[in-house]
Amino acid sequence: MKIIPDKDTIKTVMSDLKAGKYVIPRFQREFVWPSKKIVYLAESLDKNFPIGVITSWRTNRDTFGGRNGVIEALSNNGTKNDIKLIIDGQQRITSIAILYFANEIALLIKNNPNLLSKKISKTINDAIKGVILYKEKFYERTKFLEMCEDMGMS
Repeated sequence: MKIIPDKDTIKTVMSDLKAGKYVIPRFQREFVWPSKKIVYLAESLDKNFPIGVITSWRTNRDTFGGRNGVIEALSNNGTKNDIKLIIDGQQRITSIAILYFANEIALLIKNNPNLLSKKISKTINDAIKGVILYKEKFYERTKFLEMCEDMGMS
């Protein structure tokens, strides 16, 4: 077996996810991160901190199937061939998808309340609210620091 690292950007991974190229196999546990961890991940991304790797296995869709979760709700199921099964990093990639596609996920949940479990839907809503609050605080802090610099107080 040959291991080949991909150095894809988040934008590329999210585009591939949306195209159905990423699948979370049924043997993976469900998405369990609380909203607080999603907000911490957003902070890490915002500060350009490393967030770890996502390990995937290129295979075909029939190998292990997929679970019914956030990623599957977002994707258009793509092709049956050349998909990437998420082996490690499911919580991170799902959290990034929640952040990246927040508006679309909120609309999916609104239009189909039974699409995801109530627990996951609540986690998503709480995470989005938490990230908005974080961004507002970051913006206020940045403006305060700029004001201090303008006043020669840095």
